[in-house]
Amino acid sequence: DLGFDENVQRIFDYGERVFTVTLTPSLNLEVYDAGGKKLKNLPAPAKKDDAVKAAEAYAAFKEMKKEIKAAITSQKTRLEYALSAKREWSVEAWKNLFVKNPLMHPFAMGLIWGIYNENGNLTQSFRYMEDGSFNTIDEQEYTLPEAGSIGLVHPLELPDELLNMWKEQLSDYEITQPVEQLDRPVYRITEEEKGTQKLTRFYDKEVNGASLVRSLLSVGWERGEILDGGCYDNCCRSDHKFGAVLTFSGVGVGYENVEITIEELYFTVKEKPCLLEEVSERYFSEIVLQIARIVGD
Repeated sequence: DLGFDENVQRIFDYGERVFTVTLTPSLNLEVYDAGGKKLKNLPAPAKKDDAVKAAEAYAAFKEMKKEIKAAITSQKTRLEYALSAKREWSVEAWKNLFVKNPLMHPFAMGLIWGIYNENGNLTQSFRYMEDGSFNTIDEQEYTLPEAGSIGLVHPLELPDELLNMWKEQLSDYEITQPVEQLDRPVYRITEEEKGTQKLTRFYDKEVNGASLVRSLLSVGWERGEILDGGCYDNCCRSDHKFGAVLTFSGVGVGYENVEITIEELYFTVKEKPCLLEEVSERYFSEIVLQIARIVGD
C-alpha cells in the first residue's frame, strides 16, 4: 500500500508542518498543507522545520514517487492482461485486492466491472465509487452479490447504447481510465472468414523482424520451434482454453533485425487448430488487436 491509508492518503510530518499526499483516481499525486490548501509539490524542508523529521519525510516522499511510478506501470500491464484474457476473481478476492488495498482504489474506480455467471456471461456491470459504494449504469446504488465472479467488462459485451452511457458517466465524473477499456478497438470475424481456420488480414505485411518478435514477447507470446540453422517462422501463445499462432517468412535467432513478411494467423483450442468462429469473441478481438498495434493496421 506504500504507506497510504484507507482514504488513499499519506501523511508527511515535518515537525512544524504536516502535509497530506493523496493519490487521485487519475493516478496523480496531490499535496495539501495542514489548512487544506493544494500545493504544486511537497515543499523542501525549511529552517523552521524539525531537521531530522523533515529530511526523513522529504526523502520518503521522493522514494514513494519512484515506487508509485513502478507500481502504476506494473499494475497497468497486469490489468491490460486481465482485460485481454478475461481474468476473473471471486467476489471476496476482488474486494481484498481492489477495495481493501488503497493503492488499487484508483484503478478500481476508473474501470467498469462486471458480474459473470458460471457460463462466463456478463449479467451486471458496475463501477466502484470514491466513497466505497458501487453504482450501476443508471447511477443506482448496487450491492455486490456474495458469490459469483468479477472481471473487467469488454466493450464487445455491451450494446452501443450501454457503452455510451458508461462513457458519459466517466466523463461526468472527469475520470480518465487507467487502461484502455471502453474506447478499446474491437475486431470481429467477418462472414467471409467463417468456416476457415486461417486469418489472412495481415498477409504480406512487411515489418521488421526484431520489432515484431520483441513486441509479441512483451505481451505474452513465445518464439516458435527453432528449426535447422537456428531459424524460426512463427510466434505462438497459449491462454488456458485458447491459443494463437502467427506465421511469417522466418528469421534467425539473434538475427531478427531484417525485414520479414507476415503470412497467417490461426487459433487453437486445446492446442489444435480450430475454425475462427470457435474462438471466443473477446479472445479473437484481443489477439487481432495485439497484432494490429504492432504492424500499424
